[in-house]
Amino acid sequence: MLCDQPQPAPAPPGSAQSGRVPGKRRRSLAQGITHTIFSLFENRNGFWPCNHTVIQSIELEIGNRQTGGNVSKIEGIDTSIPPSGTGCADCLSGDGPGWWLNLRRCAQCGQIGCCDSSPSQHATKHAAETGHPIIQSFEPGENWFWSYQENDYIEGQELAPPTSRPVDQPKPGPEGKVPANWKDLLH
Repeated sequence: MLCDQPQPAPAPPGSAQSGRVPGKRRRSLAQGITHTIFSLFENRNGFWPCNHTVIQSIELEIGNRQTGGNVSKIEGIDTSIPPSGTGCADCLSGDGPGWWLNLRRCAQCGQIGCCDSSPSQHATKHAAETGHPIIQSFEPGENWFWSYQENDYIEGQELAPPTSRPVDQPKPGPEGKVPANWKDLLH
């Protein structure tokens, strides 16, 4: 211990104060970060995730360990609301050409919208119309949050499951709606 101030005695394993389940071993911080990085890699089907995804995941792992997993409520994030579906709600209802590249989830109401590279950019339109300030990626292996107010990535909280579209759902999607020249139509 680096601090010379008196510290409370640790709670016995398995007690309500320890946060540990009897028989379960808690990972070290290094093991948690390593697990996070390799989980991101595996969920991207062999492609390395972008740097901000790795950094955000490591920061979240460290933050959760520092707070014992008890992160205070963040305005614009409701962790109890499930996603509205597995695809862009507006694209699927017929608004726009009906297909998307990547999916984003409103962290306040769960609305699934398409990204800013997609033709209709429904996630950003939803934020502008509702004032809901934060989105999270709804892509497998990505857990970053974006604040429209701050115009930057932010640390978020774990949202209600599922936290991504199904891994077997095609990207771009949905299947059967994506035109052959889809790359030419991206923003």
